[in-house]
Amino acid sequence: MRATKKHTTEPRKQPRQARSVATVSAVLEGVAQVLETEGYEKMTTTRVAERAGTSVGTLYQYFPSKEALLVAAMEEKMAQVDRALGKVFDLPADAPLAEHVRVMITALIAEKGRRPRLNAELARQGPRLEKLKLLSRTLDRAHGMVRALLDAHKDETTVTDVDLSAWLVVHSVNGMIDGALLSTPVRIKDPRLAPAIVEYVLGALGALER
Repeated sequence: MRATKKHTTEPRKQPRQARSVATVSAVLEGVAQVLETEGYEKMTTTRVAERAGTSVGTLYQYFPSKEALLVAAMEEKMAQVDRALGKVFDLPADAPLAEHVRVMITALIAEKGRRPRLNAELARQGPRLEKLKLLSRTLDRAHGMVRALLDAHKDETTVTDVDLSAWLVVHSVNGMIDGALLSTPVRIKDPRLAPAIVEYVLGALGALER
């Protein structure tokens, strides 16, 4: 029976030893740097290997293609976004909805603003990866998180359809933040951005602070 051929976007192998983990980490940082400075279209495995301080042969032990490198970079970014959104769970359960919204949006903007040129390039390349549903999976998790949050704070909003309201919040906020990354001048560093988005969301939920 013939073995199923792996898709060229899947890693060839997973690092297990400390040295291998360090190599993959260096490669991912190399990908990030090339995407920041040159963009995906000009990215090559050779350029990434040079930035990572390793050989192309070593890179190919883990990543079979340029596309696989992009997927890995996007997956790393999605994991970082998940961790940023998770900061809302650090709040006391009885904290008001407005505070949960503020923490979530501030953390998300801080994460995406940490390396704005990289995140802008990943946002541009999102459609290329749509078949893998990377962004969709992250947005779906965020949707579930916001839906649970709205369920727990029903008495603080005027929404009648919690599921739809959560979906609208997640997709509108993601669109606004990615728009800020892609705008000229870049708005992601504007200190007015987070408070404005928080006010927008609370207003949409009928939960403006008094």
